[in-house]
Amino acid sequence: MIIQFVVKTLVNSLDWGLDPQQAISAVSFGAANTPVTGVGGEHPAIDASDDGAHDPLVQQLRDMGHEVSVAPQSSGLSALQRDGDGWIGGADPRREGAVMGDTGQ
Repeated sequence: MIIQFVVKTLVNSLDWGLDPQQAISAVSFGAANTPVTGVGGEHPAIDASDDGAHDPLVQQLRDMGHEVSVAPQSSGLSALQRDGDGWIGGADPRREGAVMGDTGQ
């Protein structure tokens, strides 16, 4: 699962221009070498009630033939990104991590 969290974060950052916190905080998804597609049901954007029966993304995946699990997928991932002369960071809000720093002032 770790590689899926890292790839999601890299795509979100490099391809979609999200900052580290946005990239990490996005819905986690993927398959753990099984036919089941995992969609992070712990994310506030996913309606995991009734096993995802009312969530549009989950329903579209199921309509396309995917077996979908809405079990939690919290990564504990953190990231740093160079920003001019400083750094910006992000940590998975679904876990115990935090981003801390010095404003240099």
